[in-house]
Amino acid sequence: MDRTLFRATSKCPLLAERGLTKNYNMKKLSIKEYRTHITDKNAVVLFDAEWDIGPGGAVRSKIKSVEETFKDSIFFGEVDVDKEQELASSVPILNVPSIAYYKEGVLQKVELGETQDIKQNIRTLCL
Repeated sequence: MDRTLFRATSKCPLLAERGLTKNYNMKKLSIKEYRTHITDKNAVVLFDAEWDIGPGGAVRSKIKSVEETFKDSIFFGEVDVDKEQELASSVPILNVPSIAYYKEGVLQKVELGETQDIKQNIRTLCL
């Protein structure tokens, strides 16, 4: 599949207006950064792909809405499954977008992102 169209579309003003572009504070993680940031922290990591602007955009919007609330206690990161295939294959990701919840560096749960209450999951799984 030619993903050029998706990359160009992801800069669409209409998507930006709806909060569906990738303008948020989550840190993009390589496998090295993942190991550094997740080792002993409470964290929420979005596993997604650059071309996923539909469900992935909706999940990003949800995460963006809770980041400010939890910024002092939760690390927020994102892994591009196409660019970081080794990392993505080390976590039980079945589909994108998926959200991984960590407590003190230990994976608690991975869920398909678009169907979840992120704020409630953070409270029950990460804190």
